[in-house]
Amino acid sequence: DPVQRIAPADIGFSLQLQVLTGQADAEQQLLAIATEEAEEGFDLLNGPLVRGRLVCLADDDHVLLVTMHHIVS
Repeated sequence: DPVQRIAPADIGFSLQLQVLTGQADAEQQLLAIATEEAEEGFDLLNGPLVRGRLVCLADDDHVLLVTMHHIVS
């Protein structure tokens, strides 16, 4: 039988901030960061199975990357 487990609120999710403001190759760095996020695996036994990164390209330009394992999406 399928079982659903609800993780506690303090599971350890953290939002990483990456500041690329003023860097000429910010778009290339963003692509590299997104690729790195997509290729990084998950620890299925210990989690967390979701992670986030906020990339600041300028004072008014941000990209939020949310990566989650398919079993929680």
